[in-house]
Amino acid sequence: MHIVRDLFININILVALVFVYSQLIDRKIFRSLTPITRRIAGGVASGILGVILMLFSIQVTPDTIVDLRHVPILLSMIYSGTIPAIVSAIVIIIARFFIGFNLSSIVALLYVVAVTVGFYFIRNLKMKRVSKVFWMLIYANIIFSFVISYLVPEWNVLKTLVPIFWILSIVGGLIGYYFSEHLRKTHKLFQHYKAQSTKDFLTGLRNVRYFNEKLMSIYEDEHVKEHSLLYLDIDHFKKVNDTYGHNEGDEVLKQISNIMVSHVRPIDSCYRKGGEEFSIILPSSSLTKAQEIAERIRRTVELHPFKLTNGKVIFVTISIGISHFPSISNNGNELVELADEALYLSKKSGRNKVSIATKKRPA
Repeated sequence: MHIVRDLFININILVALVFVYSQLIDRKIFRSLTPITRRIAGGVASGILGVILMLFSIQVTPDTIVDLRHVPILLSMIYSGTIPAIVSAIVIIIARFFIGFNLSSIVALLYVVAVTVGFYFIRNLKMKRVSKVFWMLIYANIIFSFVISYLVPEWNVLKTLVPIFWILSIVGGLIGYYFSEHLRKTHKLFQHYKAQSTKDFLTGLRNVRYFNEKLMSIYEDEHVKEHSLLYLDIDHFKKVNDTYGHNEGDEVLKQISNIMVSHVRPIDSCYRKGGEEFSIILPSSSLTKAQEIAERIRRTVELHPFKLTNGKVIFVTISIGISHFPSISNNGNELVELADEALYLSKKSGRNKVSIATKKRPA
């Protein structure tokens, strides 16, 4: 009964730490690392999991214990590649020598090395991932059987120990694999929905929710000394919808979105705020630079032949308002209001224009 208890404890440790690991790798600090540093860090984390599993060994007989240290190496090899698996193996080996330097630790070193090398070759086989995991576990069990036969050459012990280890290893390994698969799929689904929640489905631009988050992050970044904000609106867009239909109006929105994206810098970001209204955040942009970009977009839209799905070609114009931090305002909410007021000024003074916000006087 104690074997089942120990296995249950090990599986819970494995599941909990795999979950913690999956959460850590999605953190900003982890994603900011270089690819090789990220792999090494992942390998170290996997190795620590192996060490913890060693510390919570499973008592098979009164004199023998086994553990699932090979499972983290397996998961690293399957999901992260050779470098993380090797790093994981090294961490486990070092920890084993800290526990004690003797014949068992030397044999354990050879076991971990043999397992890691075998995992590498199995990983490169052309088969389904679950099949690779299964054969990795079988291979690790075979290596273990040879190792334990050398360390404990007693048939009465081996006839109990080896079959139990095979069962524990396969059960623990497959549970670890399936839980990791579940976490990966869940994480992908979460990222997909997260992206969709901040993305405008029609134009592919970010939506107003992401606009607010981005603007807030810029204000909180002390390294950003200045930035500009553009508000854009399509002139007489209601007439386009009324004349040609909303489907054709959507086509105009998509083409204008493409023009905006193609005329800004890689560090800039474009947003659809709703309807025919758009905005562009220009980090580290002077007011002069913002005027240049705004005028370039306005001019391109004015000259662009908008080809509708029915084959007709129409021309539209846009109006733009600009505000700038900190020369016009150093308050985030006020900066947005001023950009909107500048846009209104462009529309009021004849449309198809770029207007700059006026700095508010202190009350």
